[in-house]
Amino acid sequence: MKRAKRLTGLAVVAMATGCLAGEGLPQAEVILGETRVKLTLEDNPAARALLERLPLTLQFRDFNGTEKIAMLDEPLPTQGSPRACTPKAGMVAYYAPWGNLCFFYRDFRHSPGLVPLGRVDVAALQLSGRTGFFTMTLAPIPAAAAERTERAAAQ
Repeated sequence: MKRAKRLTGLAVVAMATGCLAGEGLPQAEVILGETRVKLTLEDNPAARALLERLPLTLQFRDFNGTEKIAMLDEPLPTQGSPRACTPKAGMVAYYAPWGNLCFFYRDFRHSPGLVPLGRVDVAALQLSGRTGFFTMTLAPIPAAAAERTERAAAQ
């Protein structure tokens, strides 16, 4: 019963924001220099397609004082994924009209074409203070390593 309540609460939050990664979802990591941060992915076709392409090393730059963006070589499939959302700081998304990956370090308005992919700790990556172009790598986390990370965090 406790599990059902937890999922119901998560569903309410996800419906309210339009984009929130939940428990038990696939994970990856974002690597920026010596910093490694967990990326918890959404459960949608676009996020699953991104996970299949990892590892990816991309050049990012600032956009609009709100997010860091990088162009993908190939578009992600969006059919069956949310077609819009209201991003909050820490959200990773795909902007389908341009084909770019977005790491939001500030909240932004509801945006059609913005597909939620997951969540990351942007403070740990210090994205708001980064200027110019920089490289980040998105890499898969093996299932066993992800389980160990979750167990350690729960203790």
